Parts: sequence; structure tokens; C-alpha cells
Amino acid sequence: MRQAAKAIRENGADAEVRALQMAADGCHQRLKAAQIRDGAAEDAASALKECAALARAGRVKAPGISPASSVVLAYTGDFGFTADPLGDLLTPIALERGSQLLNKLSASDRAAFDKMLADAHTPQEAAYLWNALAAGHSFADVQAFGRLIHPHGKDLKWMYDHLDPHINSRNTGTGRGHERELTYRTRYFTRTYDGKGFGFERIYQQNKNNCVSASTLVARAANDPVFMLGLTTGEGPGAVGGATPGDDSQGALRNRLTTIYDATDAKHPGGKNGSELFTNQLGPAAGSGYHNNQGVDTPAERREYLPAIESAVNEGKPVPITVVKSDKDDPGAHEVIILAARDDKLEVYNPWGYTRWVTKQQFIDGEMGRVTGAAPNRGHDDPTSVALPQ
Repeated sequence: MRQAAKAIRENGADAEVRALQMAADGCHQRLKAAQIRDGAAEDAASALKECAALARAGRVKAPGISPASSVVLAYTGDFGFTADPLGDLLTPIALERGSQLLNKLSASDRAAFDKMLADAHTPQEAAYLWNALAAGHSFADVQAFGRLIHPHGKDLKWMYDHLDPHINSRNTGTGRGHERELTYRTRYFTRTYDGKGFGFERIYQQNKNNCVSASTLVARAANDPVFMLGLTTGEGPGAVGGATPGDDSQGALRNRLTTIYDATDAKHPGGKNGSELFTNQLGPAAGSGYHNNQGVDTPAERREYLPAIESAVNEGKPVPITVVKSDKDDPGAHEVIILAARDDKLEVYNPWGYTRWVTKQQFIDGEMGRVTGAAPNRGHDDPTSVALPQ
């Protein structure tokens, strides 16, 4: 991998294909060496990570996108390059979907998009342009989005704040009880007025019994920077009402969120027609529809669904699930979103405005109470439905 990087630096674009082949050969050699040595687990893990880098970049298959550019897109994080999947701006499915949709553009539109990428001030700006296309927006909308963010293309902090809710726990602040609060411009709460007095609310939390719409829309924003810009500024093709366009304060974001939560909940009260809701909001970025699987009530059924859940989130496709209270006297239901799988854990977004990790065994056993701040076997602990991309 070091030789490959050196070849690209010294010889430029003509060396990119050869450099990637060198890297692939190096991965093979390192893995083979690790396999025949005793106590080589760390070497093997390191080699596998380098091979994974090539595999991830290989999801980009589009004319005009060089191998080196593919690597840059695949490993751009908020403020630099990262090998942490939770820190990359583009998920595997975004890399692939962007390629598919780019290949469907006319020759003139492809050339225009290539120029947008070339003119981007930073890899981060280029990654957000790619993500806008991957989220299923028309090319005209991608161009409009590009014109809005280009003046901020050198300002990594502005893009961090306005184009991604950073829903995963790698980038959110620590809250009470080990949950991770979603923040916006360094704060996770905003001052509100209910007609009787002032109070404070988490910026992203649901505003009433609209947990299904609230969780789904925030998950969408994580994969759709056009929509996220519409939430944070009220501008662009994804503009959301509820506050003055151009006002990017915490209060304005909160007002736009509650506006879109309520509007979506009015169409799907209590998550009615969940498959349709998830398909409409999450399907464009996932590249497929969603099906809400009911009756996932037993440990055996949850264990059966776990591989499909892990496969989906590893691609960058969020998985909505319904959890209910095992307390028979209060059988309330709540919607949360599984975002990631790492080692023996699952990362879950609660539309109260934070994420939390639970173990896979807790998911299987129906002991997810920690997600809602209770003991593992209390509160909303039992998963009963799983919505999966098809």
C-alpha cells in the first residue's frame, strides 16, 4: 500500500491503475505471510484492513472517475481521511449508487458533474456532491445544491454542521447514561416556548407521538445532504418550511424538524403503512424499497433476522425496528433505527435525540431497554418488527 501511494505521488494519474494493482498484490502477499506465521493475528487484521480499502474504493465504477479519485471518495471523513466506516462521509451503498446514477446521466451531464467534482475546493465538498447524486436527486437538483455549498467548500466546519446530522456515535457528544446526543453547531438542545412558558428540548427529538416519522427522517438526513441542507438552512431543492429561509440557528432547525415530523406523521399516523413510509424516505438512497416485517417476537425469529440487519447497515442502509414494552400493563410501542453493527454490538438511534449501543444478544433476547433509558429488560425492550431494504 505504501508503494502504491508513492507511485501515485511520483508518477501522477498514469500510475494510478498500476499503483492499485501493486496494492492488491501487496494485500495478497501480506495475507499469505500472515496465514503461515504463528501469532500473526494483528498482521492479518492490518492486511485485511488494507484489502478492504481497495474493495471499498472498488464500489466506484463510473467513467471519468480515476482509481485514485475512487480511493479519495471512499475514505474522506469530516476533517480528513479515515479508515473508520463510521467516520467516512460516503457509505458503501452511496459509493455504488452514485456510480449507477452517474452512468445513467447523459454525456453532457456526466461531463458537467465531472467538472463539479474537479472544481470542488476540498474532498469533503466532492463527497457531498457525490452523496447528493447517490441519494436519488435529479441532476438539476444536484447542480442547485452544488451552487449553494460551493462558497463553503473550504469551510469543513460549516459542511460538518449543515450537511450531515452525524447520527452515528463516533461524532456525537456524550450524554447521560452513555447515550450519544445528536448536536447541531455544538449544541444538542434549544430553548422553546409552548405558549405558557419557556423550556428546553433536544434539537432532534420527536415533538409528540411521532417517533416513526422522527426517526425515519433523521435517518434519511444522514444519507441525503440535500435534505439536510433544507433542514438546516431552509434553502435548496430539499428546503423545509417552518422557519425563515437562510436562518440556520438551532431554533430554526428545531422548527423545521417538527414541521416535517408532523407533516410526515399526518400521512402515516403512528407509522401506518410503514413499508410505504420507509420506501419513500429511505428507499432512494438505499436503491430499493423497504418491507416492514411484522411478528418478529421471539429470540429465534430475531436471530434469524440478525444477518440481514447486519448486512443492510454495513452497506449504509438504516433498519427501522419497533420495540414494545414487555410490561403487560403498559404495552406501548416505540420506533427506533438500527444504524450500524460493530463487533458484538448494534448502534440504535432513538428519536428522543440520541444514539445508544446495545449488544446483539440483547436484541435477540428482547432486552433493549437501555435504548430508552431503562434497565435492559424494562421499558421498550422487545423488538417486534424489522423493516429491511429489499
